[in-house]
This record gives sequence, C-alpha cells and structure tokens, in this order.
Amino acid sequence: MPEQAREDSHEGAASFVYFWVATFNYSAQIADSSGLRQLSEDCSGCSRYAQTIDSEPPVEGDIWRVLETEVISSSEGFEVIAQVEMRDQEGRRVESIGFVLTTSTPRRVADLYLVES
Repeated sequence: MPEQAREDSHEGAASFVYFWVATFNYSAQIADSSGLRQLSEDCSGCSRYAQTIDSEPPVEGDIWRVLETEVISSSEGFEVIAQVEMRDQEGRRVESIGFVLTTSTPRRVADLYLVES
C-alpha cells in the first residue's frame, strides 16, 4: 500500500481509494480477489464484487478508473465519494461510488455503495 494511503488525512483517504480501485482492477485481471478482500472489512458490496471476480474469467485492462474524489470527514472517520468510469459489456459509464473507510489501522473499506444522483 502506498505510504500516502496510510495517512490519517483527506489526502490519505483519497489515496487509499485510488489504491483500492487499482487492486480491484488487478484482481479482475487475474481472477483472484484475495488482494481485494484484504482491503475490505465486513463490506457486503466489496464481497459481492470479490465473488464476481472469483467466478468470472480474467479481464483485460482496467474496468474502473477514478476520475475524481471528494473526501468527507466526521468523528466516525472518512467517507470518499469517487467519480468512477466503469467499463462493462455495454460500454463505459460514469458512476458516483461511496467508500466508507474504517478508522482502524490498517485502513479498510467498511462499506461501498452507489450514490444516487
């Protein structure tokens, strides 16, 4: 994990999301979600993606690309809203994905959700 992604800061939270997405892409490319699962903690959305990765053939190239992030902090930790370009069988689309990060170290994704527009 990049050093900046470990920082307890807005920049660290955003860097972690970029790292999580890079790990997601790599996991899909090798059809093995073990690395992705290590970056998640009791995250049902993450588990669904991991199950799909493990049951599908490897993909070529990146299927998610972070375009920008907005970090929200509270007493409960950081939440990152990421604009993500997604590639699937139907083409490309941009979605807002919410990443709720754990406050414990090492950082993990505790929840993942689609932000309604």
